Amino acid sequence: MNPSITQKKRIISLDIIRRIALFGILFINVGAFQVLIEGGPMPDYSGINGMIDTLIKVFIEKKFFSTFSFLFGVGFYIFASRAESRGDKPRLRFFRRLMALLLLGSIHIFIFWGSILAVYAIIGLFLIRFYHAKISTIGKWLGVVFILFRT
Repeated sequence: MNPSITQKKRIISLDIIRRIALFGILFINVGAFQVLIEGGPMPDYSGINGMIDTLIKVFIEKKFFSTFSFLFGVGFYIFASRAESRGDKPRLRFFRRLMALLLLGSIHIFIFWGSILAVYAIIGLFLIRFYHAKISTIGKWLGVVFILFRT
């Protein structure tokens, strides 16, 4: 817990959702940790195993990652709005925080391939521009991103 935030200012429901999402991501990565640590063979994803793997990805893995991504955006807004209410420069402070995350994520990639920390930092750099954007501007950008990256 961040000692600079008092217990009254914390949003407990967001902390609970964040913990559930982190536990889910840990749960998803257990198989990868086992292969890395024990050096065992890769699992067989043919037949029923492939169908179960697909169901797990759709109904579990994607939910935890999307929830965690949503919480990243909410955390950005809360961090920036609190910094702004203190008279700080929220964009500069968040930029420095993202640079630290990028550094840690870049180091973490060498420890665990597939780390998403550096990706969050890079995407967060684009997020800074939208801190005080109008809803219509955000909607237009979302439309463009949706058209470009739909699958």
